[in-house]
Amino acid sequence: MRKNIIFATIAVASTILLALSCTKQDSSRSASEAKIFTASIERVQTKTALVNNVNVNWSKGDLININGTAVYSATPTGNGTAEFTFEKGEPTEASEYMALYPASLLNGEGVHFPKIQEYQSGRLNAPMFAFSNTKELKFRNMCGVVCFALTGNAKVRGIELRADYNALCGAVELNPQTAVAKIVDQLSDETNKVALDCGENGVQLDTKAPTYFFIYVPKTTFKAGTLHTTIVGMEGNSLMSSTIY
Repeated sequence: MRKNIIFATIAVASTILLALSCTKQDSSRSASEAKIFTASIERVQTKTALVNNVNVNWSKGDLININGTAVYSATPTGNGTAEFTFEKGEPTEASEYMALYPASLLNGEGVHFPKIQEYQSGRLNAPMFAFSNTKELKFRNMCGVVCFALTGNAKVRGIELRADYNALCGAVELNPQTAVAKIVDQLSDETNKVALDCGENGVQLDTKAPTYFFIYVPKTTFKAGTLHTTIVGMEGNSLMSSTIY
């Protein structure tokens, strides 16, 4: 199998990231009266991260969490924007709105980067954050991305990424001073690995045109020779293992 590996880091948001928390709500509002939010995505300028046929647009049904109390669902409106309508939780009524994408990053214990990520064809789907005092939300990336451009005859079941000295998943702290999403869990066998799940049918590679795979990681500094990857085949076998940085 011919293979090319590209390592690229998306610029971390310069906007201040504030901790998601509960805010005062008008509990008398029904779900049908919930405020409709509109959202756009800041265009990433890193050319090595934005590759051919990969977009950063909203998709129908994308879910965001607003102020830690309500989940809203996307309806794309074109030009990289979408309207978000109330889905579940408590409709948010506040003077400031802090939104997190995807909504699944927030659980009862706070914000968490997942250990297992799902492959999405042709889509750059990095975790994002938005802060606004209006219903207009502008999302910015809050992490880095490792991009794999693979060619060959094989089917890929998944990709595993492991770091020797850095936690790649776990509880996340959103620092209001540095605007960095930082893993706060200690390094362990459970936090130093993340995996991209390509589904039970896998992803068939092409012998000529690269297929792009993305794994999202918190912004961190890796020492040379400490970041490793394994491309996993349909039988759970290793198609390729290497140190990529």
